[in-house]
Amino acid sequence: MKNISKLFILIITIFSLTAHSETIKEKADKGLFDRNLNISQTLTILGDLSDDAYYGNRQHEQDRDNAIRVLLGNNDTAKSYIKTPLSVEDATALLKGVVNNADLVAHLTDNNQIVTPLTVDHILQLMNGVKTHNRGWVITNLANKNLMPGDLTPNQVRALLGVQNNEGAVAAIKSLTDQGLMQNDLSIADAFNILGDLSDISSVGNQRHQDRDNAIRVLLGNNATAKSYIETPLSVDDALALLKDITNRINLVKYMADYDLIQSGISESSVIELTDSNDVKFTNQVIKILSGENLIKKNYFDQFVALSEEEIKKKVIKKEFDTVIRMLQSKENFVVYLLKHGYITTEMTIDQVSGLLLSQPTSQRLKTFTDIVNSGLLVANLNRSDVDILIAAILGNNCDAKTQQSKEQITNTVIRLLEGNNSSSKVFFQSKTKDEVAEQEKIKAEVIEIIKVIQQVHFVDFDIVFEGNHWKLKEAAKRELNKLGAVLTSDALIEGSFELVGHVSGKGGLAGVCIDSKHVYTNNKSSAKECWSSHDEWSQVLSERRAESVKQYLIANYSINTDRLKTYGVGHSEHKFDDPDNPGNRRVEVKYIKK
Repeated sequence: MKNISKLFILIITIFSLTAHSETIKEKADKGLFDRNLNISQTLTILGDLSDDAYYGNRQHEQDRDNAIRVLLGNNDTAKSYIKTPLSVEDATALLKGVVNNADLVAHLTDNNQIVTPLTVDHILQLMNGVKTHNRGWVITNLANKNLMPGDLTPNQVRALLGVQNNEGAVAAIKSLTDQGLMQNDLSIADAFNILGDLSDISSVGNQRHQDRDNAIRVLLGNNATAKSYIETPLSVDDALALLKDITNRINLVKYMADYDLIQSGISESSVIELTDSNDVKFTNQVIKILSGENLIKKNYFDQFVALSEEEIKKKVIKKEFDTVIRMLQSKENFVVYLLKHGYITTEMTIDQVSGLLLSQPTSQRLKTFTDIVNSGLLVANLNRSDVDILIAAILGNNCDAKTQQSKEQITNTVIRLLEGNNSSSKVFFQSKTKDEVAEQEKIKAEVIEIIKVIQQVHFVDFDIVFEGNHWKLKEAAKRELNKLGAVLTSDALIEGSFELVGHVSGKGGLAGVCIDSKHVYTNNKSSAKECWSSHDEWSQVLSERRAESVKQYLIANYSINTDRLKTYGVGHSEHKFDDPDNPGNRRVEVKYIKK
């Protein structure tokens, strides 16, 4: 009888929690809660709702999580009853008691419901409300949404990851490197600090996950930036340290050799240190790889003899590229050297250019290709198959599904260069109609004039078309944005950075303002998508969002480092035209900051 009473109490408790969760949804759907609830009021409404309630062995369905999302706008009115954006402290308080708190962080960032920008200290504080095994996924989410600060030190990365050491940590490291958010030229000690206790064997059933191996490859260049964050070339001792506890050591040795990440001049006795001297088969495999059976056909055991300038010139004239590549393998920038001294004077075939590119580290290939095209030293009348060969040579092995965005950016850059957007003004590839080519030439001329203006006065207005009360880019704006992209990536301005300043039309005011889902002003707060305390506040937010929209387009479509672009808005305070309501006041201004 006693046990039956306990079971009855348990069932009543769970039913009451469920009823409470459903009551919150009903009230929210009917607009019965006050707007702008503070965190204390929110927690009072949530009460004892929990994601951890159990009935038998079955977990109760995320009641607290669901109720929070309802109050944040997941209701029939589509409005948040909680005052947003949340401070980091308030967001951390909301996360406590939520099982799937990484998803809830994503919900807050997706809907701009947390204060930005976030500092490392902010994110560490936010992590206090996140379960340990979810930290990596939170970092990945913030990095991919450009909400993570840059120039992170190894200690900061380790602090952000905490004790998490699984595929989530690998994904986080990958996102930080993809977005260029970590410091470069890491020592082996720095790399170990970031890797922590990551292992190639999971704690469940000895299943092999290769988490440590994957993270090392990411740090060595298998990321969207195609650059190594660890200082290379690696000494034998450093390579040996990285290979320790790696399950598939032979593949990692080959990766290092394929991408020229190991120092030349290794003695055969030194290579034994990289292997298990008792494993003859493995030792022989490593010796074969380092003696030339690698992607760049490089012998890491032999010192290449440097050629005199006269011998180099003769070799190039005869187009004996294979011999030149082998003999100049130790010259990291030998293609640039040849171009600079005028030793390459004849047009190169696709095979010759791809051979030159494959001989270099992946991180340098796009720069080398750009130098070749800018010098006009490529055969003309290329077809699409030729272009694909060049793109494949630049990408190397970095063309899997996870680096699709990087592949698209490199493809766009290569095609723009080949279509005539280069210093030589030569057209190597034609993918457009005559009208499109004429339009392209017109844009090119406009870009040159814009560059001249920026060099003289250090700023220029761009007529980026926005709808009223909206920050979404219209299709008609793409032409101006493509001009802007060409300007920002031009050689003339490559050394500087840019500020994108958002502007709005109108006079502003102190009266409150709301917009509905179609971005139309509304006096009905219950049907509003967002509300602000004044027109001035809304103007400021709108101008900031417009500048950020332009930045995200440029990053997605042009090879522009995020560090070169800073965005901010000035609301309606700096009109271009005297009439405040002139649509031309809806614009983004570009300011050039010379380095």
